[in-house]
Amino acid sequence: MKKNSTNNLFKWMMMFTIFSTISSNSIMMIWIMIEMSNMAFIPLMMNKSIMNSESIMKFFIIQSMSSMTILLAIMFMYMKTLPMKMMITVMLIMKMGGVPFSNWLVMTVEGMNFNMMMILFTVMKIPPLMMMNSLNLKNNLLIMLSMVLSSLMMINQNSTKKMISYSSIFNLSLLMVSIMENKLWMQFLMNYTMMMWLLTKELEKNKMMNLNQMMINNKNLLTKMSIWISMMSMGGLPPLMGFVNKMLIIELLVKNNEFMLISSLILSSSIVMFMYMKYSLSCMMMSSLLPKINKKVYSTNFNMIILNSMILPMLMLSKTFN
Repeated sequence: MKKNSTNNLFKWMMMFTIFSTISSNSIMMIWIMIEMSNMAFIPLMMNKSIMNSESIMKFFIIQSMSSMTILLAIMFMYMKTLPMKMMITVMLIMKMGGVPFSNWLVMTVEGMNFNMMMILFTVMKIPPLMMMNSLNLKNNLLIMLSMVLSSLMMINQNSTKKMISYSSIFNLSLLMVSIMENKLWMQFLMNYTMMMWLLTKELEKNKMMNLNQMMINNKNLLTKMSIWISMMSMGGLPPLMGFVNKMLIIELLVKNNEFMLISSLILSSSIVMFMYMKYSLSCMMMSSLLPKINKKVYSTNFNMIILNSMILPMLMLSKTFN
C-alpha cells in the first residue's frame, strides 16, 4: 500500500470514527460510525495481491448484510415490538468474524498484508464492541464456542495469516467477556494491539507467509528470538505481555462466578499456547545458515524483546498501587 494523501485521508477518517464511537451514547450514532469505518477501511485494503479483489468483495458483502440486519433490529427495538438484542449480538459477532461466522474472516485475510490484518483484528473491533457495551450484550454460549473452536482450528495450520486469524478469534471471545467492565476491555485491547503489532511487524519484515519458513531460513539468532518472544506473548506465557490479559479475564470471571467460562478459557488457552510453542520452538531449535548477529537489526529486535518482556512487571506494579 502506497503512502499518499488519499490513504492518509482514509486513515484519519477511521481514527475519527473510532473516537466518535467511544464518546457517543447513541446506538444509531455508533451504527453510523461502524459504517464509516468500514467504508474507510475498504480502500486501505487494496494491494497488488492476486486474492485482494476477492477479499475486498467478501469483506464488503459480509459487512453490508450484517449492517442492514442490525439497522432493522435497532428499528424494531425502538418500536418495542420484538426483543432484538440477541439478533444484534449475533450480527455484531458476524461483523467481527467470531464463531460461527469465522470462515469469511480467515478467507479474507489471505488477500491482505500484515498491516491491514493488524488493523482489522484490533482497531476495527472497537465500534462493534462499543455497541455491545452500550446495549450490555453478552452470550456465554457463543463466547465458549469461540474459545474452544478457534483454538481447535489452530491445530495443524501452516499459514501464518490463518494462525493469527484463529488466534484473533480466540482473543475476540476474551474481549466479549471483558466488556462487563468498561476499563478492562479497553486495557485488554491496548495490550492485544501492542502484541499484534510486534508480531506482524516481525513477520512482515522477514516475509514469513508460511510457518515452514521459520524452520528453514537464514535469519540470525536475535531475529528468531524476537519472533519467538512475540509468539510466546501472543500465546500468553508468563512473564510476557500476553499473560496479563488472561490474568485480568480470569480475575473478572472469578468475581462473577463464571466457572464454566473459566474452564473453557483454561482448556482453549492451553491449546493456543501449545500451538504457538510448537512453531516458535521449531524456529529456535533449527540451526541458522547465518549464525552471526546482524548489527543493523540488533537494536530493533532487542528493543522488541525488552518491550514484550518488561510490560507485565510494569502493569502488575501499577495495578498494585491502584
